Amino acid sequence: MASDDRHNHDRDKLVLVECLDLTEKQLRFIVFERKELFRKEFLRYFPGPWDEVEHRFKAARTQIKADDVDWVYLEGVGLTKTTAAWKRDLMREAAKHGVIGRFLDLANSFLGSLSGGLPVVEFIKEYKDCVEGCLKIIPRIR
Repeated sequence: MASDDRHNHDRDKLVLVECLDLTEKQLRFIVFERKELFRKEFLRYFPGPWDEVEHRFKAARTQIKADDVDWVYLEGVGLTKTTAAWKRDLMREAAKHGVIGRFLDLANSFLGSLSGGLPVVEFIKEYKDCVEGCLKIIPRIR
């Protein structure tokens, strides 16, 4: 790998890890702190397999830091360079403003793209999808 590529990937790694951190923090917040957002028939199922989810977040961060990802794939889906930073900034903004529905939409895009280059993330995406499927339908959940 060329020196410039390694430098860019070092920045990309930080961005990807931050996106994972944001996603983990928001999912934890939803399933532990925002129980009122869930349809009552699903409340007893959450947080569900949270220990496994946390383990997958940790594994994903470890793999990214170790360069154990498909960088060619990630570049193709916009998870490198300025595009990755842009996506991170959108996720930050949604998290900052507390619009859970918007954050989940952005996390879905991020996790879906990342899972193609880092398969361990598919488990996290599936959990996020299940959480989202059990929420009450509220316009722009806050």
